[in-house]
Amino acid sequence: MRKLRDLAIDIEFDKTAKRHKNLVKRPKNLRKSKVCKACVRDKQRKRPLNTRRNPYRHSTKPFDLVHSDICEMPEDYDGSRYFITFTDDYTRTTFVKHLQTKNEAFQAFKDFYAFIQTQFDVTIQRIRSDNGGEYASKRFQDEMTKKGMK
Repeated sequence: MRKLRDLAIDIEFDKTAKRHKNLVKRPKNLRKSKVCKACVRDKQRKRPLNTRRNPYRHSTKPFDLVHSDICEMPEDYDGSRYFITFTDDYTRTTFVKHLQTKNEAFQAFKDFYAFIQTQFDVTIQRIRSDNGGEYASKRFQDEMTKKGMK
């Protein structure tokens, strides 16, 4: 079996040979490659990422870990100046809700939690955020403790 490096050498050699037909002769030990440049490039491999999953970094089932953030945007037609995102770590599904003020984040979280419970019959185990003030409030922390979340 020929290595990918050998195929790349053949391709480069073919280019040179076409430019200098009279000057360059192909060595006898290199066979003519029937693989195009795109095939060589597409078959190159990267080193695999770390396959061991850290349970504190990734989830093992849907809605085990949810990432959330609040972002500011230009004022929308309905008067919204913010939006909150909830992204499931396992499926990478993102839910977005428009907010007029950051104070609505708590109610948006409660609505999202109820939606997940009723539609998917699961509970959120952990929530990860950027430690913004909306998530650090006493009311938000009490609600998370009551629902058994970390």
